[in-house]
Amino acid sequence: MMELLQSHAVRCDEFGRLWGLVDANGVEVATLAEADPAVIEAVGWLQERELCEVIKDPHGEAVVLLEVDEPMVS
Repeated sequence: MMELLQSHAVRCDEFGRLWGLVDANGVEVATLAEADPAVIEAVGWLQERELCEVIKDPHGEAVVLLEVDEPMVS
């Protein structure tokens, strides 16, 4: 599910821990409810296992991965 999130979201930091939300067309959205269904499913699965959190900032919501096994390659 980590890979599903990473392939259907926008990387927002150099460490691969903060991810912006996008819809099914790849357009950035402000809330998880507006996100691609694949992202919603991945986030739900990861939250159940305490591997991510949805955070809010002035621009909307984003996903923070709490545990990354492998460093992201740019």
